[in-house]
Amino acid sequence: MIREGPLCLSQRWPWLDHYRPREAREFEDCRTVADVPPNLDRAAVAGVLRALVDRHEALRSSVRIGPGDEPIQRVHPADVVVPAVLDDPEEHPETLVHGEATPRPEALSGQADVGVMTNFFRDARHVLDLSRPPAHLAIVERRGRPVKVLVSVDHIVADAWAGEVIIAELRELLDAAAQGRAPDLPEPSVQPIDLALRERDDDAADAPARAYAEEQLRRLPATLFPDSAPGTTRTSVQVDLQSPAVALALALLSRRLRAPAPVISRLAFSACLSMATGFADIGVEIQSANRFGRDQAGLVASRVQPMFATAAIDLAEPLAALVAREARSAVAALRRSEGDHLARLALRVRAEHDRGLRFYAIPEFNYFRAPGTSTGQPEPDEVRAAAKASVFDVHPVVDWYDRFRFQSGIFDASGTYLTVLASERIMDADRAQAFLRAYEQILVSACEAEEPLARVAAEAGLLPPRRPAHWIRTEHGWADPQVVRDLLATCPEVASCAVFADGDRLLAHVVRAADNVRESDVHTSLLGRLPDSPAAVAPARYALYDRAPADPDRPSAWAALGVQREGDGRAVTARAPRTPGERLLAATLERHGLAAPALDACYAAAGGELWRVPAILTELADLGHDGLDVRDFLSLDRLADLAARLS
Repeated sequence: MIREGPLCLSQRWPWLDHYRPREAREFEDCRTVADVPPNLDRAAVAGVLRALVDRHEALRSSVRIGPGDEPIQRVHPADVVVPAVLDDPEEHPETLVHGEATPRPEALSGQADVGVMTNFFRDARHVLDLSRPPAHLAIVERRGRPVKVLVSVDHIVADAWAGEVIIAELRELLDAAAQGRAPDLPEPSVQPIDLALRERDDDAADAPARAYAEEQLRRLPATLFPDSAPGTTRTSVQVDLQSPAVALALALLSRRLRAPAPVISRLAFSACLSMATGFADIGVEIQSANRFGRDQAGLVASRVQPMFATAAIDLAEPLAALVAREARSAVAALRRSEGDHLARLALRVRAEHDRGLRFYAIPEFNYFRAPGTSTGQPEPDEVRAAAKASVFDVHPVVDWYDRFRFQSGIFDASGTYLTVLASERIMDADRAQAFLRAYEQILVSACEAEEPLARVAAEAGLLPPRRPAHWIRTEHGWADPQVVRDLLATCPEVASCAVFADGDRLLAHVVRAADNVRESDVHTSLLGRLPDSPAAVAPARYALYDRAPADPDRPSAWAALGVQREGDGRAVTARAPRTPGERLLAATLERHGLAAPALDACYAAAGGELWRVPAILTELADLGHDGLDVRDFLSLDRLADLAARLS
């Protein structure tokens, strides 16, 4: 070992992801293939890989759970990462797609061996051992000569940007070795441990980010799509747009409006959301790799940190006015997002519990720009001409997306690749295509004229939402009171119920199934059912009764009965464990910082810290209880329900 220290804040999220089942992990590995120059032998290529690993401590660091349940990364000598040597007797027809070696379909037909590259990337993705370095390297030889270098790096080390650093450095090192010269590479400006120590030295650094995140989570609108179809159809649609015009428009507008391109792009996206949902206040979850300091440009570590932001949209004004009004706060939001995402994940779950809303309803916005991409200094006529080259592609998606996702990535100077991913119960293919077209046109038209956002979106085919029958507009989104009632009726704590609208709030009248049922029992039980029902939000208040009136469809009939208990259900209180499973879980939680937990609340709402979850899971597994994983502690399931699953 050379040295050890904490993970930097942005590494903690992918570290936590290791404690999910492999098929449920959120993060993909960074994978690439590089050609070996013909004059290099195996020893020379191994030397190149050794130099790459030596440059970046993250490639040769293991991770363990240290004192106080904190993750600790341990830097090892470069020789602990030994590249595999793979013999490929034949050249298999493989292609590289988005950095991943993938066999063409025709290569699989009647062929038992689909190629060493495919096997390598498949096997490397299943390595879950954090006690070894996260870089998996291989040299592919054909007829005794190295022809390819394969690299697979865990996301705890490399996000899209760090992956670009690794790829660029690998190719420069190979070229330099082949040409017999010194590589043209600067020394890495900062290593992950150094960044982590800097983050922890400045205790106030994360305070603004955490305070801002909490403020946003408490008031962030859900922007639910009111024309979503009822039911639980698990089908999704993907609409792709290749748009050189968007890349040029963002470059022009960024210069003219004196605002960062990601901010302008997010505000145009928010304007489309306002048109599609009917809400003026738009909440967006943003995925952004924030590398504002120059010393982080060459950092090899995961730096993708989601944050939440709102925008007040006036569709009667042009994009320039929206940017002038909102850009400053949007920039501040992006800069404040460099904090501990695990703390914000816990805040998110607590806000879901308090607000009675699942945040899967919040659209996700990504802005990815490839390093080194430049669009020059375009003029309006260039942007207008480029719009004629836009290409749409619509197709179904095998994986089901439970919310509306939008991705923007400038991969090269020829254009911007845009994707909308949406469950068809939220937005069908035609409406998703209109959404992308409106986004493009808002940016393109702003280069020449100041037109109202509503007019531009409508001309692109994105029209205001239709209000489905029986739906109401609540304080957090659109909802169907009948769906809420039906969902509430499935809770075991509820014998019967009725739900009524009171302005923009829902009130629930509940006949409890037992005398000891409280409002918090009903609320937490309902929260666990929200993910399967896009038309439902939790009521603002619950009134509990011992019996139902003769006419349960009239609010006045319930009022005449007399309420036994009433409240918002958000309060959580500790109670003594009642079962062996509850006693086991409560004792384990107490050993890891959560004394006297509220067993009728979810882990985060009970005060649990997410960075302690791996230590909790490890201890439970050592005791012979391995039925839980990270998802259970990120959910709204009650601790009592988790305890019931412990054998």
